[in-house]
Amino acid sequence: DSAIAISKGIARLAVNRWHRDIDDGRLAPKGWAAEAAEIYRDCLARYDLATISHWRDPARGQIRIQLENYLHDEIKRCHLKQLELASARRLRKLRLSLEHSAAKDARGEIDPVIADSLVADAELAFDLDATRCCVPSIDLLAADARANFRDAAKRLAADFPDTPAAQLIAAKAEERAAKKAAPKSKIKDGPAAKLAPKSIKKPFAFNYAVQLVGMLRPKGFGNMQAFINYALGPHSILFGYSDDRDVSGDMQANDDIPLLRLQPKITLDLDV
Repeated sequence: DSAIAISKGIARLAVNRWHRDIDDGRLAPKGWAAEAAEIYRDCLARYDLATISHWRDPARGQIRIQLENYLHDEIKRCHLKQLELASARRLRKLRLSLEHSAAKDARGEIDPVIADSLVADAELAFDLDATRCCVPSIDLLAADARANFRDAAKRLAADFPDTPAAQLIAAKAEERAAKKAAPKSKIKDGPAAKLAPKSIKKPFAFNYAVQLVGMLRPKGFGNMQAFINYALGPHSILFGYSDDRDVSGDMQANDDIPLLRLQPKITLDLDV
C-alpha cells in the first residue's frame, strides 16, 4: 500500500501542475510527452523496486495493474484536455483569419481558394500542437483529434458566409461601394458658378449677455473674504465681500474706498 501511495503521489504532483497550465489556457511545453512517459516509467519502476521482495505474491501484480491504469488515465486526461484546448484555439484563429480576409475583399466575400488555404494552415498548426500532446509509448495518439479538427475547420469555412460577422462585413462592403458609386454634385464653370456663392444666405443672429460685478468692502483688516457667482445662460452675477478697508491700520473714517461698488457689463454679438 505504501509503495503504490508513493508512486501515485509522485505522479499526482506532475498531473496537478499540468492541469493548472491547461486550465489557464496554456499548452504543455514541447517536452511534455517525454516528461509524461518518464513519469509513467519512473512510478512503475519505483513500485517494482519497493515490492521486489513480494514478487511471488499475486496481489503485487494486480496492484501494479491498478497503478498502470491510474497513471495511464491521469496522463490521458491531460492529453485530451490539451487536444481540446488546441482545437478551440486554432478554430478561433481560423475564424478571425476568415473575417480578416473577407474584410479586405471589395464585396465583403471570401474567395474559396483563400478559404481552403486558411483551412490548410489551421490544420498544419493544429497538427504541430497535437504532436506535442501525444505520448506514443502508452498509446496516446491524436489521429481522431486530427480528423475531428479537419471536419470542424472545413465546416467553419463552409458556414462562414452565413454567420452574423460575415453578413456584417458584406453589409459594410455594400455601403462603401454605394458611397463610392454615388455621383458627386459639382458646380460647372461659368456664370452659374459665380452666382452660386451669392445665393447662399447666412441667417441673421443677435445675442447679448449681461454681467453684473459687485464688491462689498466694510472696515477691517482683510480677515474675511468671500465670493459668490451665479450664471443663467449667458448672463452672470459675481459678488464679493472683503473687510480690508483698514489694511493700513489707521482706522480712518473718511477713506476714499466706497463701501459698495457695482459694475455692470453688457456684451452684444451681432452676426450679419
